[in-house]
Amino acid sequence: MIGSRPSFPGRYTLPSEPRGPAPGIRWNVVRRWVVAACSVVVAASLLSTLLRGCPEREDQPEPRPPGPAVTAAPPRYVEFGFPTAQTNLVATNAPGIFMPTASGRPESGLYGSVRTAAYGKSVLPSFHEGIDIVPLQRDRKRNALDDVLAAADGTVAHVNRIAGNSDYGLYVAMVHDDPAGPLYTLYAHLDEITRDLRAGQRIARGARLGRLGRTPVSVIPVERSHLHFEVGVLLNPEFRRWFQAKKLKPDHGNYSGLNLFGINPVAPYLAMAEGRPFSLEAHLDAHPAGFELAFAAKRRPNYFTLYPSLWRGEPYAGGAIVVAATDGGVPLRGRNATAEETEKLGRRATLVLQADPAVLGRNGRRLVVPDRGAWALGRNGESWLDILTSP
Repeated sequence: MIGSRPSFPGRYTLPSEPRGPAPGIRWNVVRRWVVAACSVVVAASLLSTLLRGCPEREDQPEPRPPGPAVTAAPPRYVEFGFPTAQTNLVATNAPGIFMPTASGRPESGLYGSVRTAAYGKSVLPSFHEGIDIVPLQRDRKRNALDDVLAAADGTVAHVNRIAGNSDYGLYVAMVHDDPAGPLYTLYAHLDEITRDLRAGQRIARGARLGRLGRTPVSVIPVERSHLHFEVGVLLNPEFRRWFQAKKLKPDHGNYSGLNLFGINPVAPYLAMAEGRPFSLEAHLDAHPAGFELAFAAKRRPNYFTLYPSLWRGEPYAGGAIVVAATDGGVPLRGRNATAEETEKLGRRATLVLQADPAVLGRNGRRLVVPDRGAWALGRNGESWLDILTSP
């Protein structure tokens, strides 16, 4: 029947609306009495108010103090996408994914001490901070056509539009909010940067940053066009002050290669392939230390303010500090030196407490070097420590 309520088995059904007063009741008489009674009550209430004033309502709740400020929930982890159309980054032994150096050795396009470089008259192992990704598309002149994309949601931290200003050529750096602290990604050797891209912009994963290329062109031939891609940490959030005090140029702020220390960029994609989120802290916790260094300190390094969970044990007590680091120079953790370690350090500025040759491998960074049957901080290591401890 039109207008009737549907009924559902097993559910409560609303009764039909009443259409009038129950039989036997004179509704008009009742309504007059109710209206009259209400008028008397209202009049009495007004008279009472006039005679006694308006007392505070006893049923009014006490005012509550303001609650704590609501802050945004900390990020759980950084969700990674791919920086180009190449989605097979975990296949490190497959051809056609990573661009080798002029040597042609496939491993030279990977991360770590995989290369050699001339130092004066010597040819020594060198450290490659990222991975070099091969383009999937080229034009008739062999120029790469692949778009370069933001690997994760984040903020554009630095845009270098002058190719000759850096060994990175044209490059973009982004910073991402990991629970452990800021995680940077870097996209280098671009042939073109998206015109309206500016530092400070918040952009989403997959946003176009530019086009894969070979800048500076004086160094990279067209056949070896590639994206140099890094993921890592900042050694010192006050790096720019150190850089300017040294009167160095050109100034890339905190996103100079001297301040950027990369982890293996394949690590987030291995986590993705295994169906788990990538955690910077978990990755560093699981990473073996290449060396452990004790040094005299006037303050706790800023690095552990930027990445506070990597400081272990008691708060800084004002004495010597011990830092464990990867072969590539990423500080894994820091702590107060023990009394025994402080005694061993003595009046020396630094002391390598231990080094692991298996982890150091070819030791392309040479932060620590063999020295008369022991290990000591090398010249590269002295520069690394100078940046790390700069106020």
